[in-house]
Amino acid sequence: MGEKHPIERFSSSAVTYNPTFILSTSSAQDAGLDSPYQIANPHQNQDLSITIGHDVWIGNNVTLATGISIGNGAVIATRAVVTKDVPPYAIVAGVPAKVVKYRFSETEIENLTEIQWWNYAYTDFNEIKADAEPEELCDKLREKIESGSIERYQPLLVKFHEVFN
Repeated sequence: MGEKHPIERFSSSAVTYNPTFILSTSSAQDAGLDSPYQIANPHQNQDLSITIGHDVWIGNNVTLATGISIGNGAVIATRAVVTKDVPPYAIVAGVPAKVVKYRFSETEIENLTEIQWWNYAYTDFNEIKADAEPEELCDKLREKIESGSIERYQPLLVKFHEVFN
């Protein structure tokens, strides 16, 4: 979605906060300045990253604002414009995106969030039907965890620079 422009300033242009803005940089350098303005970056202390939870489905042509979080199990409809955080297991759609409904009941969402099924290998689900209701999945997985028959999945960490050096 791009950066949020500081509309409270005399100009919302990036020239007022981005010292590398190409047009202002060359003009400023021609005048012997580092920048045409005293730069104050409105994003300096903000985390503009987008956090996407586990098992999230994002449709085609979705636009995401910076600094938002998308909860585990959320579904974002095609062409939605997401400007605010999306709760876990919510289905959002529209411009701007709004919660249409939740995939599961509040209790089911709490159980899925607590069990964190995504932290276990798919092979640990061999006795659980793929179309099991969330309650059944959580009960069976909880039994396996408590009995010690499964452990959290620890995938091999592969570092790009080690593989391609």
